[in-house]
Amino acid sequence: MGSQEPATELNEAAMSYLNLLLSSIEAKDWELFNEVGIKKPKALKALASILATSNEFNGMTFLHAA
Repeated sequence: MGSQEPATELNEAAMSYLNLLLSSIEAKDWELFNEVGIKKPKALKALASILATSNEFNGMTFLHAA
């Protein structure tokens, strides 16, 4: 199977961005989610990758975190 990436820690900016994304989902603020997530696919993809390898989230996917 694929190689597993080493665990990482989310920096303050990544945690802030993740908090904003998850808060927009929780509040069902799809306009905000569109602005900070959908319109910035590179940032969202990078965050999802970091999240999957972070110590804080034990390998959760972005979907699990939501």
